Amino acid sequence: MRGFRFLSAAVVLMAVAMGVGRFAYTPLLPLMEEGAGISHRMAGLIGSANLAGYLVGAFSASNAVFRVRRLTFAWVAIGVVIATTALMAVTPVSSWMVVRFVTGAGSGFAFVLASSILLDRAAREKRPDWIAIFYGGVGAGIVLTAIAVPILGAWGGWREGWLGLALISTVLCAVTLPSLTDSANAETAQIKDATAHPYPALFGWLAAAYGAQGMGYVIPATFLVAMVAGTPAIARYAALSWIVVGVVAIPSTIIWNRLGIAIGRDVALVIALCVMAIGAIAPVVATNAFGVIVAAATLGGTFIGVTALTTALGRTLRPQQSHVAIGQLTAAFGVGQILGPAVAGVLISDYESYTPALVVSTGVLSLSAIVMACGAILARVRRRAA
Repeated sequence: MRGFRFLSAAVVLMAVAMGVGRFAYTPLLPLMEEGAGISHRMAGLIGSANLAGYLVGAFSASNAVFRVRRLTFAWVAIGVVIATTALMAVTPVSSWMVVRFVTGAGSGFAFVLASSILLDRAAREKRPDWIAIFYGGVGAGIVLTAIAVPILGAWGGWREGWLGLALISTVLCAVTLPSLTDSANAETAQIKDATAHPYPALFGWLAAAYGAQGMGYVIPATFLVAMVAGTPAIARYAALSWIVVGVVAIPSTIIWNRLGIAIGRDVALVIALCVMAIGAIAPVVATNAFGVIVAAATLGGTFIGVTALTTALGRTLRPQQSHVAIGQLTAAFGVGQILGPAVAGVLISDYESYTPALVVSTGVLSLSAIVMACGAILARVRRRAA
């Protein structure tokens, strides 16, 4: 029972830190463009500001000074996420980049520290299934925003959307987070993996691939709902598209985690990245409801799985410094995320179409898959030669 409460609290923390702190912006964006009059270019810059904060938070959390009291700092970080989510409703447009930057910093901080706490305990108690459930919290948070935002928006608009999500997050955290505890002496425990003695230099390949994936996936993750809402023939599927992303994301982590344990997390990553690349181009190939559903399902079905596989593999490669490894990987991911919305916003504004941005997304994701494949092949060659 204690383990269940611990895991539930970790899932809620992830749902708020990422599902709300990072992804609430996606379903709220069409309401903000209509109600606040922000342009596609400004929308991209605000999205990039959030991701820049995420990079700063993740990189800062990898510092050894936060290892001692990582639970306390995770609590503080989640408080920052909730407070700045509410601030979006009451601050002027000119300050939104700053507010979203701070939200991103809190999200990155909470993500790294909570991940290290969860991964260490899962390793000690030999519960690799916890990893999948934990990262499924992101999908749960996305479902929460997908359901709550249309209701809150219809009731009062984008301001009520931000305030409502902040209130819901506060209640969820107050009820569950007291059960989140930290047992800090699990650093050397290992989670069973098909890559039992991985090639240490694989970490560099992993970081490079994860950084490229950050740029590629974040374009549809930021603009999917706005793209659907702005296309008259499929506009009625806007809310549904985001619900599909979240619903598919929840069980996807279990599938990718089990596949990673069976065939190796590096190989599973290559497969997931290929699927993600195919999904990103789907709305260009099929400009109808089918293309939207494929894009939403493949995005939801892979992006959290990629995160779960990457962080678990990173911990396997550097078990003595789990929070440092996760922080470095998340920082690499954050660099890619910053570039994505800014580049996409410019392309969308200049070409008055989402197609160029989605083509760029597919290309970068394909590059990520190639990089990871090279690393996986080298790892196996070196291990066989050893």
